[in-house]
Amino acid sequence: MNVDVPSTWLRCGPFPQFTDLERAFFRALQDGAGELQSIIEAQVSACKVTDRWNTHVGFYTSLVVDTARAPPVPSYVGRSVVGGGGSAEVEQVEGGLLGFLLFFEDGYLTCLEGYTFGVSETPDDLTILRLGQHELSLPSPP
Repeated sequence: MNVDVPSTWLRCGPFPQFTDLERAFFRALQDGAGELQSIIEAQVSACKVTDRWNTHVGFYTSLVVDTARAPPVPSYVGRSVVGGGGSAEVEQVEGGLLGFLLFFEDGYLTCLEGYTFGVSETPDDLTILRLGQHELSLPSPP
């Protein structure tokens, strides 16, 4: 993530592994990514977590994909933010819900963002109660 990180954000591991919540999100994408499903699965299998920041109302997980092991998404996806069309119900978050966004650069995953609906703070370790089916909102091919 190439931004100035506010001093209030907390850096949290584990590195280079995904957390249980992150793994659950990617599993919930099954059949929700349409034509990009196999590409995203390959990228997730070939990526490492390089950084993770707890923003107190969500998190950012920075990712690096081994481009030799996974193809890029088509160019029409561009650098767009791709939103997950669902949410996670978690025990420690007021209101119980998190939403998710995926970021791509040059066809490869660079970041997973999780965010709360409201002002509830997110602890470092979240217990997933339920994770709904996620569908990606993608630009249309030309």
